[in-house]
Amino acid sequence: MKTQELVAVIKSLKSDATKLKALNRLLDDQYVALINRDTDLLSTINEQAMALIESVKTSQAARDRLFNEWFDGPSNTVVSEFINMLPKELRQIASPLTNEIRAFNKLCKAKNQRNGLLLSSQNELLKSVIGGNATNSYPDQLVKF
Repeated sequence: MKTQELVAVIKSLKSDATKLKALNRLLDDQYVALINRDTDLLSTINEQAMALIESVKTSQAARDRLFNEWFDGPSNTVVSEFINMLPKELRQIASPLTNEIRAFNKLCKAKNQRNGLLLSSQNELLKSVIGGNATNSYPDQLVKF
């Protein structure tokens, strides 16, 4: 395990924390756009959100590959193992970052679910107004984290 790899992982964690913070704000904006039925703004927000999600997924996959090379344990323990093996000064940076990522991930999941419920209720309202068996024009599952 090289020092530059450790630093790259920590930079990746910082970047993901920043992206998840931005995604959190976008999900709030998405909720407002859904309420206002602002399809143009919603389209822009969705594109931005998907770009952030894909970027976080890509960096997470890269970290997972490195962790798989470094550790043999189950994937749910490797982050803890990684943090514990770091020198103190790096541990003091990485530990809060992983906690921040977990917190924003949880918050983004909750906001995504809230937005999905709003979208679903709007769809149900349209079905009741229009009648018939209108089909969904959006995926049953929105964004997975």
